[in-house]
Amino acid sequence: MRKMLLVLSTMLLVAGCAASSTSRYGVEKEVNKFNKNLVTVKMKGGAIDADDLGTVTSAAKFNPVVIRSQDGKIITTVIEFTLEVTGSETRTSSKCLNIRKGSTASFYLNNGEDKVVTKAIKGNSDAKVSASMDNVYTTNYDSGVFYITPEQLKRIAYSNTVAVRVEGATAYQDFPRQPNNHLLENFLPNFKTFYDTEVKPYLNNQL
Repeated sequence: MRKMLLVLSTMLLVAGCAASSTSRYGVEKEVNKFNKNLVTVKMKGGAIDADDLGTVTSAAKFNPVVIRSQDGKIITTVIEFTLEVTGSETRTSSKCLNIRKGSTASFYLNNGEDKVVTKAIKGNSDAKVSASMDNVYTTNYDSGVFYITPEQLKRIAYSNTVAVRVEGATAYQDFPRQPNNHLLENFLPNFKTFYDTEVKPYLNNQL
């Protein structure tokens, strides 16, 4: 019995570490020396959901990005979405969403009392096939860049609950993915930290 409890606790610890690593807040900053030294700041830690054990598999990430001029003017804000899903021929695997220009990511906030709809300015889909001795696996990759205003970003950042539907050209997916996944507790706090530190202080300089 003790051995079983030890194994279970170890599994939960590993799962918790995996979830925390993909949802831990951070930022990446880059200066484009070839385009007026524009500063791009991208959030890290945008994984949205995990399974009942806290494991993040087939990670779906929504990472906000702000581009600023050297003197602090906000040029634009977007959300970068990525989704990677691997399935085998013995179980149903997700289809590519095929995100294209004009595809939407709809954020349902505060139990549906508010809604923010963002549109993709570009998207991409890809698939790769791999094989083991016993099975064939297909990994589908979806990505998209969705334009969002600072005001819309604030509404998401300051909301209490969130659910997202991403609609591509051929399929859609809701997040958190039901019935087994739940919203990661860091998701909204990470958005708030990003908005408060990387967007809000620069609003008076917005172009």
